Amino acid sequence: MASLPNLGLWGDGDEIWAIEAAFEAIEMEVPVEDASQWLTVGDVWQSAILRRDELARYDSAWDDFRKAISSETMVEWKLVGQQTKLIDGKGHTILTRLFNSVLRKIKADA
Repeated sequence: MASLPNLGLWGDGDEIWAIEAAFEAIEMEVPVEDASQWLTVGDVWQSAILRRDELARYDSAWDDFRKAISSETMVEWKLVGQQTKLIDGKGHTILTRLFNSVLRKIKADA
């Protein structure tokens, strides 16, 4: 089965909710320091695995992650794969700027 080319997120803030939901589903804080490197669902998933390698051993964790990250757009979660882009190529610049500004705020508040 081919994976979706993208989640259908627009780069207008909905991607933040989707990513927060995905990490909440696997009971983790969002590693915002990695956000500038996230282009695909697989990139986000790898950030989770780097912090909790046991997640890679459980298909249910990957399924929960995919269900949550796709809930914002209601795409068929089973079609979400590692190569599924979060947003289209034009929106990546917006996503990077948004996450970098959130990261700066978190660091300033700490």
